[in-house]
Amino acid sequence: MSQVIINIDAEGNTTVSVKGAKGKSCKSLTAKIEAALGQTVKDDKTPEFFQVVAASVKVGQ
Repeated sequence: MSQVIINIDAEGNTTVSVKGAKGKSCKSLTAKIEAALGQTVKDDKTPEFFQVVAASVKVGQ
């Protein structure tokens, strides 16, 4: 299960991070939050971002 973590420091700076999401799926989890917060100043990628997400394809029957 994925978890979105939002931290706001004393100066109002916001950090949004995701735990448990592999590949680019984290971007879809945070897209609306990032849009609501405004301009993204820094976008660090975790090792999970670079993991390959297994996909299965069903061909015919």
